[in-house]
Amino acid sequence: MSKMTIATDQHGNVLGAVQHPSDGKTSGDMQVGVSFAAGAQLHEVDVIPEIDMTKATDAAKYHEALRHHVMTR
Repeated sequence: MSKMTIATDQHGNVLGAVQHPSDGKTSGDMQVGVSFAAGAQLHEVDVIPEIDMTKATDAAKYHEALRHHVMTR
């Protein structure tokens, strides 16, 4: 499993997602951050390997999988 932060709006629609490094470390001195508009809800979740951001080929289907994952937890 890997950890992700998923941002949703008040209707549960996925606004964006960040996949955390699998080893919990950053490479080198680089750090990355994101911010979302007021009202966005952030969900820090463990996701199954099938929801690996690096393997997504269809954004709409990927967002639906993330939405489903957030709504069922």
